[in-house]
Amino acid sequence: MTHQSEACLRQAVGEASPPISILAGRWWSPLSSNFTITLAGRPNTNLVRKYREAILKPFGPNIFNLVPNEGQTRLAFTNVPIYRHKDGSLPTSKELLTELGRNLPYRDCGIIEGPVWTKATLEDSTKEKGAFTMILSDPNRKLGGIIRKPAYMFGGRLTVHFATRFIPFKQCTRCHVLSHTTDECRRPADYVRCHICGQPRHTAAEHRTKCPNVRQHRGLLCNCPQKCFNCVYANRPGTGHLAIDETCPLKKNMRHTPLSSQSSDAVQPSSTTPTAPTPIPTTKTPARVDDL
Repeated sequence: MTHQSEACLRQAVGEASPPISILAGRWWSPLSSNFTITLAGRPNTNLVRKYREAILKPFGPNIFNLVPNEGQTRLAFTNVPIYRHKDGSLPTSKELLTELGRNLPYRDCGIIEGPVWTKATLEDSTKEKGAFTMILSDPNRKLGGIIRKPAYMFGGRLTVHFATRFIPFKQCTRCHVLSHTTDECRRPADYVRCHICGQPRHTAAEHRTKCPNVRQHRGLLCNCPQKCFNCVYANRPGTGHLAIDETCPLKKNMRHTPLSSQSSDAVQPSSTTPTAPTPIPTTKTPARVDDL
């Protein structure tokens, strides 16, 4: 997919060296519908969006959305008055957007995903107030000021705050190490490492011809036994899975709670790195959004 996207990008630009360069890409997991693209350096978000159609062309029309995984913020809207349709259903995402758009600060605010009702709101039909979340583009970190302004929906005042997200683990999508995210990686911006063999200077897409054991292959494809280099470095059995697999035993007990919902993994491409807001000391365990 990445080679095809690169070709489409060159075709769209009409130059041999387009202003943005795709280093690598992979599916998040065998069952995921999300595809992560890693770009060279830190191209401006608006520049990436300019070539959105070319980058997504190999995936088919209107199937994927190109989302930066930095410069975006997930907000939680709580104390939302609930009204239901005659069939008992909640307002749709479109209806929520229309109602929220009555608040001037939230008009044309760069919605990436949502709004989506929380699990607790969907499952409890007796609730008079509920909650929903949405992801907004916020490359210049202006949402902090917006959420301090009063917002109303369905005749009631809302509470809006940055959503606390729980992600399974940290893993860089360039070097595939579990100790940090892509945006925290100290390696050069053009550094790549194959998640199949763990060797640098080539991606998984190029592994077939650059595998260290390529001369032992029995055909055109690599048939080497799967081995996770993260487990090998940790002196654990690494056979049977790759470094990016969610079944990796090193990932089982890893939990990371960001200070804010500013994303910090690889691209669905990236812009500038946001600085997390200073946390407010508390003795309480933060509630998961789905518990609201």
